[in-house]
Amino acid sequence: MKLIYNFLIISLILLYCSSCKTLFKSKNKTSVETHVALTNYNVSFISIGGGIDQNANDKFLKFVDDFQKENKDAIKILSSNWGREGELDYCVQFLKENRKIQFIKDVKELLKDCSLVRYKVDCIHN
Repeated sequence: MKLIYNFLIISLILLYCSSCKTLFKSKNKTSVETHVALTNYNVSFISIGGGIDQNANDKFLKFVDDFQKENKDAIKILSSNWGREGELDYCVQFLKENRKIQFIKDVKELLKDCSLVRYKVDCIHN
C-alpha cells in the first residue's frame, strides 16, 4: 500500500512540474513574433529614485515622429503620467497590422541600453 501511495505522490509531482515547465516556457517568450495578435503596445518609462531617462524618452518620441511620417496613419500614441518622478506610459495603438512587428523590433533595438524602460502588450488606455 505504501508503494502505491509513493507512486501516486511521485506521479503527481512529475505531472505538476511538467505543467509548470510548459507554463513558464509560454510566459517567458520574448520574441517579437509572439506579439503579432496584439492591438496595443505599452512603452513605460519608469524611475528608481531619480526620474525617468529623459534621453531615452526623447529618442523614443523622435522615433515615433519619424515612424508616423514614414507610415501615415499606422499608429496612434496615447500618453499617461503616473508617478511622482515623471514616470509615464505611452500606449501605441496599431492601426495597420503590417507595421506592428517592425515597430516593436525597432523600439526595442533603439532602447536596448535603457534600463528604465518596460514593455507590455495589449495595454488598455482610459
